[in-house]
Amino acid sequence: DGTVVWDHSANSGYANDVAGIGRDDNTALDQQKSRSINTTSAVTIDKGGAFGTDLDYIVWGHDGAAGLSANVPAGYVQRLNKIWKTDVTGTPGNVSFTIDLNSSKLPTDLATGNYALLIDTDTDFSSEATIHTTGASIVAGILSFTGVNFPDGSYFTIATNNNLIG
Repeated sequence: DGTVVWDHSANSGYANDVAGIGRDDNTALDQQKSRSINTTSAVTIDKGGAFGTDLDYIVWGHDGAAGLSANVPAGYVQRLNKIWKTDVTGTPGNVSFTIDLNSSKLPTDLATGNYALLIDTDTDFSSEATIHTTGASIVAGILSFTGVNFPDGSYFTIATNNNLIG
């Protein structure tokens, strides 16, 4: 029907490792789990089941930044400098989120309570960021969260409350 699910102009600066999940009944698309094909890709998002309605999508890409940042909410000491942006169409609902921290500068061997997925309406994560820790697990440097809801146009990154360098 011509629905745009990732507008390059609207998401300028976040065109790295773009991937998405979604449902389109017209084309028999039912992509419930996705990760960019690029070898530098670190994020996987999984619906974990069927989408409720046609034309539900979550598409994401990152800004290509490297290193760490101290732009974090109280209680955290550092985050990945890399920021991802979402483009959400319809009401895809909650998803599971996984990120491979092995090539990041964050430590990979901390307890799960030391990590958080930060979701914000802007790129200033120091205030008003949603701190998501539900269902956190980490195995061999692969950090996962469950029950994640990404609003349209939101930004996300990973933070830790431990300043050990990975």
